[in-house]
Amino acid sequence: MRDVVVKITHDVFDIADRLKEIDGAYYPVYNLTKKRYEVHRGEGKNSCQVVLPYDSLDARCISRVRETRIEYVENMLRDMDRENEKIRKREEREREDRLRALF
Repeated sequence: MRDVVVKITHDVFDIADRLKEIDGAYYPVYNLTKKRYEVHRGEGKNSCQVVLPYDSLDARCISRVRETRIEYVENMLRDMDRENEKIRKREEREREDRLRALF
C-alpha cells in the first residue's frame, strides 16, 4: 500500500520556502498514512529525505534538515562513535564492579 501524502506549499512559518533555500528541490509533506511530517526531494517512492519528529512545521524542522544533510554525515558518525565508546566503557566498568562485588 502506498502512503498518502499532502504536499505543503504554504505554511505559517514559511517552512516550505525556507527548505528551498537549503535545497531547491526540497518540499515538506504531511504523510496522512503515517501521521507525520516529512521532507522530500524529487518525485517517486524514494523521495523522502527526512522524517520530522515534530507535530508541527516550525524552525526546528529547518534545523533538523540542515543536521541531516550529507555534508554532516561524517560529523554525525563521529558523534555516534564517541557516544558508543562512552557506553561501552560504562558497561565495562559496571561489569568489573559487579565482578569485584562477588569476590
